[in-house]
Amino acid sequence: MRGKCLKNQDRIYYIDIIKFFAMNFVIWSHLESFSPILKSFAFTAGLSLFFFCSGFVYKSGQDFGHFIIKKARALLIPWCSFSLLILVLAHIFSKNIHLPLYKEIFLNCLQIKNIHCLHWFLPALFVSFIPFWFFVEKIIPKIGIKRAFLISMLLCCIGLCYRTYVPQNIFLWNNNHLPWHLDYLPISVFWLFVGYVFRQKERNQDERLLYKILVTGGGTLFY
Repeated sequence: MRGKCLKNQDRIYYIDIIKFFAMNFVIWSHLESFSPILKSFAFTAGLSLFFFCSGFVYKSGQDFGHFIIKKARALLIPWCSFSLLILVLAHIFSKNIHLPLYKEIFLNCLQIKNIHCLHWFLPALFVSFIPFWFFVEKIIPKIGIKRAFLISMLLCCIGLCYRTYVPQNIFLWNNNHLPWHLDYLPISVFWLFVGYVFRQKERNQDERLLYKILVTGGGTLFY
């Protein structure tokens, strides 16, 4: 009973509220009644908020090997299990035309967006945690949190330019997405970092930097 009370005390309830809105944004982005602009905004907002929350609750000082193993168990094992189950069930029960099962499994393992990539958010989040860990544990201690934040913002701008201006048919798979969502990596790491910095500065009550973070994050989202 005491352990349960302590767990409730450590829980950040407004993060649960943000996750609630993030889930609704993602659901709304799949509604056919929404216009393409609203669907795009809802999808982007939902994903950005999920990454923000993941960065917000990150605890610094973790060993890299232990951290990656923990995230692999939490993200990659569910992704592998559920995506494989869905592919097998689809081949058994669905009346749609399918590629051979082994090809769909192979394409799912490549994780190229819009090409048979199931539950893509889980591997994208896992991959994003790798450079994010180096930002928090290696770069911030050397150059400080403000400079590290500027670097992450610059990388995010590069990622946005790539997704906006690189031709859609540049690769053999007829889109500009990279395997394992590496094209989204600068943007996802930025939102992880925004969440982490927001938590640190909230503790230090640095209102000026919090305001800059909100303005920068909001501007990136609307872009």
